[in-house]
Order: sequence, then C-alpha cells, then structure tokens
Amino acid sequence: MNDARALDPHPGFRRMFAPGRLSLGLFLPLWQYAGDMKAMAGQAEVIKHADASELAAVWVRDVPLFDPGFDDAGQIFDPWTCLA
Repeated sequence: MNDARALDPHPGFRRMFAPGRLSLGLFLPLWQYAGDMKAMAGQAEVIKHADASELAAVWVRDVPLFDPGFDDAGQIFDPWTCLA
C-alpha cells in the first residue's frame, strides 16, 4: 500500500497542497480562440509570470469529444500542446 506522505517532500506537492493555505492557479487556455491563432499569443508570457509568482499550479483540460452545442473553443486545444 502506498503511503500518502510519500509526496510530502516534492516541492510541487508542497506548493499545491500547503496546509492552512488556499491554493490558486491558472486554467489554460487563458483566453478564447477567436478564429485566428494570433489571438492566442501572449499566453506563454503570462504563464512565466505566474510561475514566478505564488500561484500554485497551471491546469489544462482534456475534452475528448467536440460538442458544437457547448460553444467552448477550449475543446479544440490538445492539453500537451497547451503545456508545450
């Protein structure tokens, strides 16, 4: 059986799950696709500033199926591409 405390020494784990502290982060993509990939420019710079701040995490999501009725362009971004 895995010991739940095994991750305690990991700096990312400690930052994300600091006892008695609220953890905040960013969710990618930061702004919506507006028909041109140029509209997505600048997100890497924001993430660099976030990484240097006290924000705990950057999250991406994986929406495996496109639902045109959901009206959410975030469905078109591969999570690995966003992280890259």
